[in-house]
Amino acid sequence: MRTFVVAGLLLMAAAVIPASSQTVQLGTASTDPSFEIVKQHVDIEISTDGTFYEADEMAFRVLNEQGRHGLQQMTLTNTQGYETTQIKSAYTLKPNGTRLDVPPGQILYGRGASTGPGGFDDLQTMTVVYPNVEIGDEVVLVTLFHQDRPWFGTHFAREFNFSRSVLAHDVRITLSVPANVSAPSIDASGLEGGARETYGDKYRWVWTYKNDISIPLAADSVAESDFGPHLHVSSFRDYAAVAQVYDDIFRERSGTTPEIRQLADQLTAGIADRREQAHALYDWVAGHIAYVNIVLGAGGFVPHEAQDVLRNRYGDCKDHVILLQALLWAKGIQSSPVLINAGNGFQLSKVPSTYLFNHLITYVPEFQMYLDSTARTASFGVLPFADAGKPVVIVTSGKVDRTPSITANGSTMRVMETLKVTETGDVEGDTQVTATGVAAQEMREIVTAIPATKEADYFRLYLGPGAEGTLTRGEPMKLAPTYVFGAHYRIPSVATIPGPAAMPPWIGYKPFFFTDLLAGSLPPTRTSPYLCGSFDAEEIVTITFPQGTEVTTLPRPVDFHVQDIAMSLTYDQPAPNIVHATTKLRTEHPQATCTPEYYAKIEPDLRRAVGQLRGQLLYK
Repeated sequence: MRTFVVAGLLLMAAAVIPASSQTVQLGTASTDPSFEIVKQHVDIEISTDGTFYEADEMAFRVLNEQGRHGLQQMTLTNTQGYETTQIKSAYTLKPNGTRLDVPPGQILYGRGASTGPGGFDDLQTMTVVYPNVEIGDEVVLVTLFHQDRPWFGTHFAREFNFSRSVLAHDVRITLSVPANVSAPSIDASGLEGGARETYGDKYRWVWTYKNDISIPLAADSVAESDFGPHLHVSSFRDYAAVAQVYDDIFRERSGTTPEIRQLADQLTAGIADRREQAHALYDWVAGHIAYVNIVLGAGGFVPHEAQDVLRNRYGDCKDHVILLQALLWAKGIQSSPVLINAGNGFQLSKVPSTYLFNHLITYVPEFQMYLDSTARTASFGVLPFADAGKPVVIVTSGKVDRTPSITANGSTMRVMETLKVTETGDVEGDTQVTATGVAAQEMREIVTAIPATKEADYFRLYLGPGAEGTLTRGEPMKLAPTYVFGAHYRIPSVATIPGPAAMPPWIGYKPFFFTDLLAGSLPPTRTSPYLCGSFDAEEIVTITFPQGTEVTTLPRPVDFHVQDIAMSLTYDQPAPNIVHATTKLRTEHPQATCTPEYYAKIEPDLRRAVGQLRGQLLYK
């Protein structure tokens, strides 16, 4: 799989992102684009055997320091034996017209990832380092690409998704195909042109695109491929045809060997229930096969043999799926690879393509259950947030389906905090967190990501300067339905003793913020669909002040309901120096995404509710 990667632009706005075997990756949406597209001309000519040529001329203008840093180099990656890329020219163009060509010595050649024994070492990289790039300059890259060997027989597919947050002045895409083959299916939106023309023995289409106004997107917006300007071209007749090419690849690599059968029998010894057998096999793969999130061999399409994955003890998503499939089959349990996009995309294109998907998970039809063993902290039957509510293609059947959306009951968090205010105004605290479902998976991710030697840094980051604490981690890798962990901590100089003074009741440690759960990024308006998860969260806090201190005023109780959101805040005072405070927040959205229209209705209420979460108690 050939890619262009522009270093350092991961926080910048995505420009034209052709999602296919050839991509120009310029990062994700931002409110402050660091570059603009001066020119992008793409000419594609397809042959009858599925091979094709693509000529690209790209010029990006640097708009700020972040863009200067990122556009100083571009890395092209392609798969040997399948693709060939020639760099025809590369240069920095100054505003006065001065052209600074990239010397041959500043095009650096290297190898991609190697998978070791039984794997591949077929990725070649070419890194272009541009000279003397300054704000206002253009960086230009002209390439000629050839698909020497088609990935999927004679099929062709290509996608271009355009970001409304990036200014684009001159974008043109030309597609030519032989007239004696079936014309590809085309889905174009927000582009000009696209009428089919006949030139000799070829059909030709030309599209143009401009964007003169930058429309920033909130960080929690869905992928622009769901709703923005785009061009999708494909020779696949439907998604069943897409599934078939993957099924052909996977069938020959998922064989059950004696070693795999022996392991399956060992892991399920004494377990008669078939669902529990699948449970045991899933837990083993999730816990013992390291997930390597890189392209492993043959452009990211071809998995290793299941036996090789078992021997190596690591692999990417394809390898996880192939080994779990073989283990399940050893116990007579059928499963299927599932094509899914683990990004922020929630819609399938009208035009079917292999390039719409960037991840593989497993479907077990006997239990109507989706599994993702690469999510090493997800319990059996729990899909991580990135997989939930997504359209999928089940490879063995060719069926288009959708993974279950997260429900409030399927993602719960309960936090118990006991806080003691000392005579010096410090707070000593203990927190216990109990999480289930998707929340349990995310809590495990948080805890396992913190090295034991970095706990002090973690608490200072979370609770402020001078804070210190330790975690009681529980058993994060046990993958039980419920995960429990705790924390003991000390926060200096929180309260003024003696008063009078004020203090928020929500000062203890918890691994989330109610304001974020309630309102997300809370932009004034939204112009695109956005992520809106469902969950059930509760926090119960007991604060004890020193003897002789009296809490004189508590925040007002809150009972808040708007659309699919319910929140309550209650307080009581069993003694003059003791306060109990409880926050409950439940959202139950029917889908994983919400519309701008829905947000416009609830935004004023969300702002008021965020304010109510910031109430304070008074004491003296």
